[in-house]
Amino acid sequence: MRATIPLFIAAVMAISATCQSQAATLQPGVYKMEWRTDDSVPGMSRVMIAGQLSRTQSSDPFVGYVGGCKVVVSGSTDDRAVQMTPPGAGVAVSIPFDKAKDLFISDPGSAVKVVLGHAPNEVVEEAPIWVWSRDLSPGSLTGWVRITWQGGWIGKIKTDSGEIEVSPICENRDGDFDDKLVFPPKDSSSTGDHDAIIFKTGRAFGFSPTVLGKAVRFDDKLYDISVSPSGDTVTVAPFKGDTGTVRFNAKNGNGGVAYVASAGVIGVGGEFHIRDEDEAELPVGDYVLGTAQVDGTPGMDKTARPGVIRGVRISYHPDIAFKVQKNRTCEVVVGGPLCLETTVSPFSKNKPLRRGSMTGGHTKVLVGEIPTIFDSRGLTNGLVELIDSVGKVVVSSPCKLGLAGSGQAPMHSSWTMGIPLACPPGDYKLRVSFEAPPYQDKVTGEQAVTVK
Repeated sequence: MRATIPLFIAAVMAISATCQSQAATLQPGVYKMEWRTDDSVPGMSRVMIAGQLSRTQSSDPFVGYVGGCKVVVSGSTDDRAVQMTPPGAGVAVSIPFDKAKDLFISDPGSAVKVVLGHAPNEVVEEAPIWVWSRDLSPGSLTGWVRITWQGGWIGKIKTDSGEIEVSPICENRDGDFDDKLVFPPKDSSSTGDHDAIIFKTGRAFGFSPTVLGKAVRFDDKLYDISVSPSGDTVTVAPFKGDTGTVRFNAKNGNGGVAYVASAGVIGVGGEFHIRDEDEAELPVGDYVLGTAQVDGTPGMDKTARPGVIRGVRISYHPDIAFKVQKNRTCEVVVGGPLCLETTVSPFSKNKPLRRGSMTGGHTKVLVGEIPTIFDSRGLTNGLVELIDSVGKVVVSSPCKLGLAGSGQAPMHSSWTMGIPLACPPGDYKLRVSFEAPPYQDKVTGEQAVTVK
């Protein structure tokens, strides 16, 4: 089968033998990309579009819209037929199916021609296609289908120490590869309306997509990187706009010096993922610190391997707005004391706890008022205590916070504790706590309760 279908795919890069162990400088130039569909394209590049199909009665075909294409599945279980109609096209494309229980896979030899970019400079390439369906049984009125193209642009960019492989990504799946980030977004639906590029560096996080924006940050340098609408060329040039510096002042829960293991920043200059650095050069303009990982180890060990947790680490969404000004440094404070917000069942302090029964509750780890994930790699043992009006601990019980064996305490954890029959009726405080050195000596949360 040969047909022309608009592109609704993204591409990622292939495995490269080139590894950059030190910071590299990209060399200016226009670089040609190569379209690949063979095994050199990793499995994650098989970008899928999926959607639900439905019908009003069992004798009708299943119909739905998947990635903008109208999909019709007709016929019996033993003789399935699939047709796709691209947007604006008048001719449906037939896709052959082979039966395998309830999973139907099209002939691997089937291929489509995908349109990359837009007229008059569009590029047409061929890509193999697969189709999966599920729950399309004779008695069903709803089902599911997934359509996959395998293909992507891959090329090499020169650096001062060799070459690295890159791959443009059509991240918004509109068929063009040249869309750059707009900030603030025009509306809530356009927050992801941009494309990206992947650099194969051989280091940790080397496969993370880098968003195309006013500037692109590679290692610690800024570049003006653009991709042709069809994705077949990548142009690299030094960034020549005005810049300033953002400095992260990280504090642990004891008020001591910590460091930012990673920071996700988005603004007028682009989207930047900064790792194991206490400051970074950015284009001037308004930004928001959307994500941060703060490691509680005092100071910053820049010689350690990136991505390695050296101490207790927290991850949260600070949503701190800041402005970068020309040739000036902007300081952003992150981290700080942790606290626990604890809620006791039956979820109201006005309802007393019963003696001789079990009670339970939930905790939430916070930085200020912001929920956080606490990653300690094992420090998840906590303590629940019932404290009377004079501060005496009447009963205590160990509890586990977070995911067993992982050391990760999510934003919400649960606990249980028994209330002894001998516990006198009255007003109490219920305290949940755990130790988290070196980030914080002790993290606590309390709630007033009544025992009856």
